[in-house]
Amino acid sequence: MTPTYSGVFALINSTHKKASMRSSDELELEEVQDATTDKNKEERSGNHGSAEEKKMYDPLIRLFSFISTFGLAHSSRRFKRTNGMLKADEPHTFGFPSVSPDITLAVEGVDASNSRKWLDRDGFGEVKPTKKQGPKRSTAGTIPPIVTQCADYARLFMSARPFMLFCVGILIFGTEFCIGIFDRDGITFSPIYDMFERPDVLVRVVRSLACDLSIEELGSDPTVSVLTDDETQTLTGQKKYPSAIVTSVGNDPRKWFPGLAGFPITVQNLRSAVPQPIPGDDDDPTPVLHRLLLGTLGRPMWEYRSDRELLTGFHDALIAHRNLYDRGILHRDISAGNILLIEAQNAPIRGFLSDLEFARVKSPNMRTREVRVRSDISPQPKYNERGQIYAMTEPTTREYTKFESTVTLKRGAGMTGTAQFMAREILESDSTGKSVVHGVAHDVESYIWVLSYCVMRSLLLRAGRRSAPQDAQAQCKEFRKIFARAFGQTTPRFIAIERTALAFTLKFPSLSDIDRIIARFMSDALVALFIDFQILLQYAEAIVNPTPLTHDAVLGAVDKAIASL
Repeated sequence: MTPTYSGVFALINSTHKKASMRSSDELELEEVQDATTDKNKEERSGNHGSAEEKKMYDPLIRLFSFISTFGLAHSSRRFKRTNGMLKADEPHTFGFPSVSPDITLAVEGVDASNSRKWLDRDGFGEVKPTKKQGPKRSTAGTIPPIVTQCADYARLFMSARPFMLFCVGILIFGTEFCIGIFDRDGITFSPIYDMFERPDVLVRVVRSLACDLSIEELGSDPTVSVLTDDETQTLTGQKKYPSAIVTSVGNDPRKWFPGLAGFPITVQNLRSAVPQPIPGDDDDPTPVLHRLLLGTLGRPMWEYRSDRELLTGFHDALIAHRNLYDRGILHRDISAGNILLIEAQNAPIRGFLSDLEFARVKSPNMRTREVRVRSDISPQPKYNERGQIYAMTEPTTREYTKFESTVTLKRGAGMTGTAQFMAREILESDSTGKSVVHGVAHDVESYIWVLSYCVMRSLLLRAGRRSAPQDAQAQCKEFRKIFARAFGQTTPRFIAIERTALAFTLKFPSLSDIDRIIARFMSDALVALFIDFQILLQYAEAIVNPTPLTHDAVLGAVDKAIASL
């Protein structure tokens, strides 16, 4: 490095030493408080962080820019400071936390310093002022904030750029750094280096990211070319992102355009530019064009058309969970994406539960003791397309086999589920280090948070439409802040704060700041259900003689609400 940049290193080092005198929790809390202040200013003021962290931004950008352009007229990419929050306001990212990486890696010529689009980024960087805030766990069973923050960036990045197979981020913590590779299966970190002890590694990393690596080497699918708006307009007559050309493999010159009438999508070997030979076959494999046809089954619960449809669908999905549990299967990943409503109007059920990837099965096989369970089912109402009862079913008897075993087969990670919908006890275990076994009460609690999320999201969408009454539209800004506080936190510790009986997540129907939205779009029965949920959680949270949440307790509250519609 030239003497000109000795001051940059000195500033980074002095800031690191000063920050090291403070605890990690103190630094992270200052960052959260800074984010809260920013949200009250409509997310316009830029990056969040402690005072020491913010002092590192400009020196690091100056250093990275010097490395990127040294000896070159220009580099293919530039490191820039991210000025402004990146909002998750696209239909496919609605409700995601609004987060902003400290550093942006963007193609030369793109005004990524001011752009809030994830499309304008090829990579990102996160900065922490001390070494102890790095990705290594300080306590077993905990996840460092820098990891959860970068995971949120990667999730939004890959939602906005769906043809990225993985993405790359640089993590700087004090004078140390590493590279993170994020894909849909998890995170892989490089070895950790100190920029003072190994400046050669820092130079190679920064130079590679800015100058040497192609977009395919940074994660883009090599068989896909994303089209510009003008190219999409020429082919389809409309501008709709993302549109792409999928190339065939081998010597096949054909290209496939997803969505253009008459042309199917080629999915043959999409993740590899080179066809893989068939094991044990000396001859070249026969080329095969695969067509993958996907049909939609169900729709998200937040798209409910009436409170009756919402509650009957929620009721049926909770029954499904109870039936699985009775058979020795605990779902462990209750989230808004896994509880769906049935599309068919005359279907015998209105909602269902999906995605058992993280389920825990009590027995590794079905050769266990069988118990026959018999229960009577009373007549159930049938609903027409307007949500009105037009007939009753005949009383029936249900009989099924329950498998019992003392053997437990664990699948998935020890801490399973989507953080925004996890039970409070599990979230708190991440910071306290307390060992918690995921049980049925935790899943039942997750159902409550899912219903809250779906109702809040639906209300916000409906109140924000141009056709909505003016008094409801006027309260959307305040409601969006409440929604962000309830479901926009990014760390288990701060999500847990919003997962109590008295938090905004459940008490929002009683808030005067959004009373017109509640009056216009929520029935009295649904409002009363949230009060009943608050009572159930208060009993469950009691210090003395707590009453755990059960299927029957929640189903009883839901049945009461349905009956009063």
